Amino acid sequence: MAARAASMLAAFVIGCTAWRPALISHRNALRAIRTKRLAQPEADEECIAVDDWAVGEFAARCAPMEPSQDLGPGQVVSACFRGLQFVDIPTKNAGLERCHAFMTLGARVAVTAVGRQEENRGVDVFIERGQLSPVLRPFFGASRIDIGELTEIAGTPTRGALASVALRVVGSPMGAMRHPSGIPKDDIALSNAIFAIRLEKQRRPPPRDVWLITDIIDTSCVGSNRPL
Repeated sequence: MAARAASMLAAFVIGCTAWRPALISHRNALRAIRTKRLAQPEADEECIAVDDWAVGEFAARCAPMEPSQDLGPGQVVSACFRGLQFVDIPTKNAGLERCHAFMTLGARVAVTAVGRQEENRGVDVFIERGQLSPVLRPFFGASRIDIGELTEIAGTPTRGALASVALRVVGSPMGAMRHPSGIPKDDIALSNAIFAIRLEKQRRPPPRDVWLITDIIDTSCVGSNRPL
């Protein structure tokens, strides 16, 4: 009886440990397809450190207005959020118009808080609703935007490649003096927030093989420990 129990225990232990090599192999495969790098590798380190309004305004003036297969996820994030920082450069509401072009329908709905109906999909509705959107408000006139690390995950047969870019946003001086309602604050302090911007490379036209923003996540509102 004792010998049989010992044999069953040994078989159980072997069964519990047999899956470990497969698990390790799976984790190594995931590491191989997940890459991390700077979102702006071409930027000068000194410019990144300073990152003042002049740098941001120049980026907003030069940013493309429409998606292109030549743009990587870091370039898309820089174009959109520098454009929101200087929302009326080079023309009125240019930053919002650009975001409309570089966002998926789901991301636009999150910004505008209106349905997916055809009449709600136009750029005019996006601009009107986006000006007051709490999703975009932290970026308008921001004192500073630091673009951090870019994480990219290769595509699969069922979806395109994914990317996530971290942003640190120091709020507008106007926001430091007044609440969103317009009531003056008792003390003056610039807001400081961390955002995770998620993107996906589109598989289906239109547009195809371009990076579009799928989510704008304020990390202070995430009630989970899972990595962004």
